[in-house]
Amino acid sequence: MERPGAEELLLRIFEPKQGPRVYALPPGCDFPRELVSGFLSRASGLSHAEVACAEIFLNTQANMRAVVDEFAAKGPMLLPKLTLVSRLSDDLRFPDIPGPVSRLRRVLEFTQAVGKLLEADERFGSSSAAFDLARSLAALMDEMQGEGVNPETLRALDVSEHSSHWANSLEFISLIEQHWGADSIPDVQARRRLVIERMSKEWERNPPSDPVIVAGSTGSRGATRLLMKTVANLPQGAVVLPCYDFDLPPEAWTDLSESNSGENHPQYRMKQFLEEAELDHSDVELWRPAAPSNPARNKLVSLALRPAPVTDRWMLEGPRLEGIADAVEDMTLIEAPTPQLEAAAVALTIRQAVEDGTTIAFVTQDRLLVRQVKAVLERWELVPFDGAGVPVTGTAQGRFLSMIAEQRGKEASPAAFIALLKHPASAAGKKKRRSHMRWSRRLDLELRRTPAGAGLAERIRELSEDEEQPKEYRDWLRWTAGILDRLAWGEEDELASHVREHREIAEIVAAGCGGKNPRLLWKGRAGEAAQSAIKKLHDAADAGGRMDPVSYARLFKSYASESVIWEPYAAHPNVQILSTIEARMRNPDILVMGGLNEGIWPSHPPSDPWLNRPMRRAAGLLSPERRIGLMAHDFQQAIAARKVVLTRSIRDADAPTLPSRWLSRITSLLDGIGETGTTALAGMQERGRRWVELAEALDEPAVPAVPAARPSPAPPAEARPKTISVTEVAKLISDPYAVYARRILKLRPLALLTQVPDELARGNAIHQVMESFAENTKDDLSPDASILIELADRTFRNVPIPERMARLWFANLLRNAEEFMRFETIRRKRGLPFLIEQKAEFELPDLDIVLAAKTDRVDRDEFGSLYLYDYKTGTIPTPKRVLHEDKQLPLQAKMLELGAFGEEAQGSVQRAAYIKIGSSTDEKEVPRELKSAAGTENLFESTWIQFLDLVEAYQDPSQGYTSRRSILRGSYGRDYDHLARYGEWEDSDEPKTEAVG
Repeated sequence: MERPGAEELLLRIFEPKQGPRVYALPPGCDFPRELVSGFLSRASGLSHAEVACAEIFLNTQANMRAVVDEFAAKGPMLLPKLTLVSRLSDDLRFPDIPGPVSRLRRVLEFTQAVGKLLEADERFGSSSAAFDLARSLAALMDEMQGEGVNPETLRALDVSEHSSHWANSLEFISLIEQHWGADSIPDVQARRRLVIERMSKEWERNPPSDPVIVAGSTGSRGATRLLMKTVANLPQGAVVLPCYDFDLPPEAWTDLSESNSGENHPQYRMKQFLEEAELDHSDVELWRPAAPSNPARNKLVSLALRPAPVTDRWMLEGPRLEGIADAVEDMTLIEAPTPQLEAAAVALTIRQAVEDGTTIAFVTQDRLLVRQVKAVLERWELVPFDGAGVPVTGTAQGRFLSMIAEQRGKEASPAAFIALLKHPASAAGKKKRRSHMRWSRRLDLELRRTPAGAGLAERIRELSEDEEQPKEYRDWLRWTAGILDRLAWGEEDELASHVREHREIAEIVAAGCGGKNPRLLWKGRAGEAAQSAIKKLHDAADAGGRMDPVSYARLFKSYASESVIWEPYAAHPNVQILSTIEARMRNPDILVMGGLNEGIWPSHPPSDPWLNRPMRRAAGLLSPERRIGLMAHDFQQAIAARKVVLTRSIRDADAPTLPSRWLSRITSLLDGIGETGTTALAGMQERGRRWVELAEALDEPAVPAVPAARPSPAPPAEARPKTISVTEVAKLISDPYAVYARRILKLRPLALLTQVPDELARGNAIHQVMESFAENTKDDLSPDASILIELADRTFRNVPIPERMARLWFANLLRNAEEFMRFETIRRKRGLPFLIEQKAEFELPDLDIVLAAKTDRVDRDEFGSLYLYDYKTGTIPTPKRVLHEDKQLPLQAKMLELGAFGEEAQGSVQRAAYIKIGSSTDEKEVPRELKSAAGTENLFESTWIQFLDLVEAYQDPSQGYTSRRSILRGSYGRDYDHLARYGEWEDSDEPKTEAVG
């Protein structure tokens, strides 16, 4: 069959027209469906072969999928050529234009160049920021190429009113120039613009006879606007704009140009395109006579979104709006107290739609809210289709690779390493996985029970040499130590070496101890995507230069997070989670718009380290408000759906939130146009409250849970401890339940895997220093501070703590050495050290109990009087605390007087005091004599009597060990509070004594 001539074809697709041909569809129309229907109605007289000659340029992949689905729904046919504007960078119609450089390679090249600048001049920042700055610089270059802005334009800017920061920015921007020009290989954006410019020139000389349509784009980017203008002027070309506000009056279109806030308006980009195409807003024709979902709502939203300076017209035009009740009849406003309740309300809305058999889409800018909604839907086994997909770093394999990258070249962290060993990708084979997890849990517990002095690999090797351990476990330990050796390699090297080492370590861990096949690591779509990310990084490694492992980890995570996959699970066909851009091309029965708060929808414009707003405007680059205008356009399209549910949380985790500016405009307009508007708004809110109430009831138990009583277990007398230390008396007074859990139930809190040296470790180290100092200067009335400093230096070098912590503690002690010696000289005038770190036990036969103690230091004078001292690195107990619970010093003083430390050490204790050591030096006495209402009493004697009464009381089997019996300092957490289920009861509740054991 002969193809018809151009003249005949022209008449059968579009009527001849002078000037650009621009069509549009109003908000609330199903854009893909109407686009396809309008095209086929115009091409009804053409054969399938002739239809296939047409070309339609689409803006997003989601739009293309939707258009293909609509064509398929019309029956078998040859489709027109569908082309993504973003894929024109790979278009082969101009083979003489070189292929584009990948973004990864360009960023790596910039990283090297930026790194050199940062090393040469510290004013520019730290070298650790090289990769982030390189990415930002590559994004600026993409934008410049897309908008047709040359580096010379930036250099010609008038910067007389700007700070010296601009001079520094030029140093970096100059790096762009070497990748600019006819001889350089273009980037993706540069090649796309080159292709569009070449197409425009050729089509101006020789217009195609086949129909060409650009559909779905608003023309927000310069290269895209150029394509749209060219196509609109073709004899058989047309542009179809989405979500075009036909209700906006002429004066409002004028206001968009005159108002400073015009760029924030949803129609601003289309107005900008029309002006460049030399068209008026009235020249835009309706693509197809399709009625929007709710014309009355379109008018309401159109008025609400007018530019801010002209909202005074609400007073004039608002009362004239007709059909307000119809406009909001199918609108629901959910204002949840918290983000968690918002997510639950959205999930309940989705579940109701599924039960009703209707389609529903959830649209939001907040990915955290998406994850929360998915989590709620899991309880009903509802899996939505998520249009955003999953980044490689969000898959199991991606997280596994990220964990390995983060641990390379660093001091091994027990917590991070155990997490790596327990990851599902480690030793993933069924047989190996079982034993691997058994040994991982065993290592976890053993690391918590051993001191954290040596390095992790050394600690594991020590465990592997224990002959009492099973042989299989010892082999496994040696395997893990080998992995740690590989991870510890932290030299600066070529990027290719880092990639190879990263992959090899990952495959070793994935294969397991003695395994050789890591195939499960690269299995499935997630594994294939992770393997592809590694391969692409290796292929571009020659552009990456040298870097350290930390920089490599940052590079890998950033690059892998940009790669998105769609997992092949069976999503529910009626439930979709869409981005705001994807939502333009969908028209479900119900559309839920979530996260309608300022900072989320719209989100804050990203910061630009290179150019401020005036400079961007002068250079012809995109302004930050462009993003807000595009999000406003998405909002206007989404809210025009048939049924709409608007959701927001009244507060987030930190503070109250502000509603989205567009939601505020709509509610304010409704609230201000009279009773009809307020009634409509109240109806929206009432429908939303129903969902919030359901969300609040979602986690309410069917039967109210009975809170636990305040425990006071009473074990039999034979189970009660027969030995108690003077430091344990404080717990027996304030929190007896802690004594019960530790001494009777034999429960010990597990240490953290990453054992950061705490106050206990610091106190032990200081006590070693003080013990050595006292031993070496027993007979010296005025010892020199240099002795203390020398002993401290020697001690801190040998204690099993990280070197940086030892240096810090030594520096604190050194800073206060002179002040300590001043107090020490006063002490030695009273007496010289006599007992140092001495242990003792004192038996109380009548009570069948032994009191144990260990003194830090006891001095004795020439008359045999004793002076008791206790070193404190933390806070010294206040007198109130000593009287209430901290009986350590008074009890030790009484034990000295009773001869518990031997006859030679028996004597009258003239002074008991706490000595503060560390960041400051202080000494506080615990007075022997106290004044009370009954007169003067001996604190040591009265404390001893109280202690005997306390011990006798706990010898009674009916006496319970009450949890938090007398806490002095409020409700701070203690080791056994969770065991006592504190929180279900309060400190003021009566304890429930219960016989146990």
